[in-house]
Amino acid sequence: MPAAQYILYPLDTSNLGFFTSKPKSLQDKTIPDTLVSLKFAKKHIYTQEARDRVVKEVLESLTLYLAANGNSIAFPELIVPICVLLSKFKKQSGNTNYKKSVQAFLDLLQRQETFVAQHRAKIKDKSLKDPAKLFSQFSAVLQSHSTQQDGKEVVNSPLAKEQAKLERAHTEEVARKMQALK
Repeated sequence: MPAAQYILYPLDTSNLGFFTSKPKSLQDKTIPDTLVSLKFAKKHIYTQEARDRVVKEVLESLTLYLAANGNSIAFPELIVPICVLLSKFKKQSGNTNYKKSVQAFLDLLQRQETFVAQHRAKIKDKSLKDPAKLFSQFSAVLQSHSTQQDGKEVVNSPLAKEQAKLERAHTEEVARKMQALK
């Protein structure tokens, strides 16, 4: 399902005023966690903390979304519009932390694109007459570079590694919050 456009919506140039306007001060101690709240209260929307969280969660969501599609033969073509939009955001954003975060994410996408392109070059028959055969050849090439983890085959791609780190961090955060409730 093409969900990238919905994930990227907050970073679209039409919403850039959200990031360029002067931030308000945070009146409460913290903003409610987005794990349990569906939207921000109006008093939290234009705070720097909310902006930081939006950028962080957009990049994390994109990482998880693209990791699910990262072993696709069409991955280099899939990320072109995403990279264009992120580059525009990086260029127009005045916040250096956002620029660094977006650049690190773009570098990750570049490493994944190189990974897929190298494996795509190893396909013997590149005829587009039979896409199923092309896909199976690409899958076979990727399986030769995969490892077994918890009974599943995992391809050691840059996005898969980043996805594993994010999932581990989310699991630890939920466990810590559950422990605090006890």
